[in-house]
Amino acid sequence: MIDERDEELTELFNRFTMIEYLKDNLRNKDMFIAICDVDFFANINAKVGDEEGNSILYNISKFLKQEIKGTIGRYGGDEFIFALSELEIENVLKIMRELKRKMRKQRFIQNNELYCRVPISCSYGVTFAKRGENVNYALKNAEIALAMAKKKGRNRIEVISDLSLYFMKDKKNFVSTVCGSGLRGYSGDGGEAYHAQLAEPYGVSVGENGEIYIADRGNHCIRKVDLRGKISTVAGCGKIGYTGDYGAAISATLSKPSGVAYEKGGNFYIADTGNHCIRKVDKFGIITTLAGDGSEGKAELEKNPDVVRLSRPGGVAVDVNGYVYTNDYGNNRVLKIDQFGRLIEAYGNSEFGYKGDGEGVDSIRFNKPYGVTVTKNGRKVYIPDYENYCVRCIDTKRKNVSTVFHFNDYDEKLLYGGPYWVDIWKNQILCIADGVKNHIVFYDIDKKAIKLVLGMTEGGYKDAAGPKEWPCFNVPAGVAVDEEAAVLYVADYANNAVRRVNLRML
Repeated sequence: MIDERDEELTELFNRFTMIEYLKDNLRNKDMFIAICDVDFFANINAKVGDEEGNSILYNISKFLKQEIKGTIGRYGGDEFIFALSELEIENVLKIMRELKRKMRKQRFIQNNELYCRVPISCSYGVTFAKRGENVNYALKNAEIALAMAKKKGRNRIEVISDLSLYFMKDKKNFVSTVCGSGLRGYSGDGGEAYHAQLAEPYGVSVGENGEIYIADRGNHCIRKVDLRGKISTVAGCGKIGYTGDYGAAISATLSKPSGVAYEKGGNFYIADTGNHCIRKVDKFGIITTLAGDGSEGKAELEKNPDVVRLSRPGGVAVDVNGYVYTNDYGNNRVLKIDQFGRLIEAYGNSEFGYKGDGEGVDSIRFNKPYGVTVTKNGRKVYIPDYENYCVRCIDTKRKNVSTVFHFNDYDEKLLYGGPYWVDIWKNQILCIADGVKNHIVFYDIDKKAIKLVLGMTEGGYKDAAGPKEWPCFNVPAGVAVDEEAAVLYVADYANNAVRRVNLRML
């Protein structure tokens, strides 16, 4: 018989029970808390089916009970949590490394001949919680460590021993929290965004009246924060999938949406990354697919521009003429698509490298283009060229490319930075999210000079009253400028939050 404190599928403690257990025990003892996430479980489940997927989770839970001499629970979905006490950090890391090693040797898929030999790995986030520590802060640290492990390549262990968390809500501050001050999760709709839960927010966009649209990647949905600070879901129902076209967007399913772009008039576009497509939600809340068909592919401009297939589009942007731009990440290029879903231009020849400056668009070589932005008139497209450590600019009229900013040309602390996203303020200041070194770089294009670098390389979560207080981010991903309010919004991926930077205080 399953105890009411247990989670039915795995017969482990459920999330609520684990949190209560941690609250009780942190009153009188120090503890190590670890959260593990099954790597790419959504993809595995899609291939083997729900029944086999549930069997995998059950078998993993049995394995964890055998290997971990501590208290174990299911944190949610494909995430497990365990608590260890009366151990030194060296012993905890030894346990985690041995668990990681043994995990790869297990074969949890039993009934599917095609995938039964495929090893399954996990990513691990570990934190040390001192006696008397607030359980939510301790769990937030473990969640941040897990997000860092996933962003650094998965199948790895990241440890945060004592991350200082400091939240500020007041908009008058230099850096403050808009949404996601709590734990990772999916809650808060209808209430104040500050207290809502997000899961790996990746992209962000600003509506014409100042509303904020968030690509809530881990929850497979798009959230909106209105002018009153209230949050709601405007696309996706929280489940992974590819359904719902021509119906209400809030009933549709998405798969790890990474980008969102608002279009004047009420439409917005979604980079539905896991479904290899761009979705459109009109002002009436109806969703359709603009480009892509749910499967990975590659569009050919010369052969059939009316059939646009994509590979893991991560970012999306739209200009005043209705042209949509996306980084066709898996095909290593950037695409321009019209309002009917036809391919207008492909920037890049899909070869990896660093080439094409001053040449035609067919000569461009990127090395993992990330979240794009476009000037309102569509004249210039800015692309974070991730593994070339730079931001490049495509002049759509002249049809050539140039490098406008390179991380290795400036301060040593920026060397080999990883640009995730970029937006532009006043057509002059590039706002660049460096997801590798946890910086926001403000670069003046006209003066060819860095105006300011925000954040600390080691990462963290710290809001700030002014620039001299050194705010901290943790894998900043999407950025979006609100020109009228002079505000930059940052999707702070590993902190599961959206932050606000007051640009008037730069």
